[in-house]
Amino acid sequence: MHFIRLSEANLDEVLKFILDDLEAIEPLIESLSIGKEDCSAFFRSLLNEAVRSQVSYFVKGDDGKIAGVRLSTFLTRGENDRETEYTPTPELSQNLERAQCLLWHLNRQFWQNMSPDIEKVYYLMAVILAPRFRYTDLADKLVHHNMDELRTMGAQGLVANAGIFHNDKLLEMLGFRIMAEAIDGAVNNSIRKNSFEYDDNTQKTQLVYKEMWRGEELGTRIVI
Repeated sequence: MHFIRLSEANLDEVLKFILDDLEAIEPLIESLSIGKEDCSAFFRSLLNEAVRSQVSYFVKGDDGKIAGVRLSTFLTRGENDRETEYTPTPELSQNLERAQCLLWHLNRQFWQNMSPDIEKVYYLMAVILAPRFRYTDLADKLVHHNMDELRTMGAQGLVANAGIFHNDKLLEMLGFRIMAEAIDGAVNNSIRKNSFEYDDNTQKTQLVYKEMWRGEELGTRIVI
């Protein structure tokens, strides 16, 4: 297995890998209420952020095919986290606008609930595996790859979309706790209202957090 840092040069190759297997990303796109027609634009935006962060990787096997991808970046506490209203982006589709609004609410709530001593966290945006590598230790290796790099760049903990892990019991076993929660079923006018309206059938999106430097090591059995 060869771990390769994500860059502009390989962005299109990785995007194709992601979009070729929508089943692998279904839990994530469902958690954000993103339609399949918007997947390309959504994951390209994640990839652009992942490239800028310089802490995202993909893995190739000896056959030259991509086996898995880790899209990650950093979240930092800042002035934007104190904003009380979401600012819409006119060029986005309705579904992507809803997802952006949802993520804004989650980010704001996360920092409101987080200890003031925490200023910067490692944000795991997505972990995607080729079908033949699911239920193996590759997800664990991807999540923990080059952890010293993250430490030296000032990350104080790990935050992730709970939908990545597919399993509440796994999250509990790994020591994650819920730090932010928002409703996926936002109605179209919620963006203008900056609030979420929902019925009893809607699901919730959660950001989960753990102090990653307390006994964190490869072999914590992250399997997805």
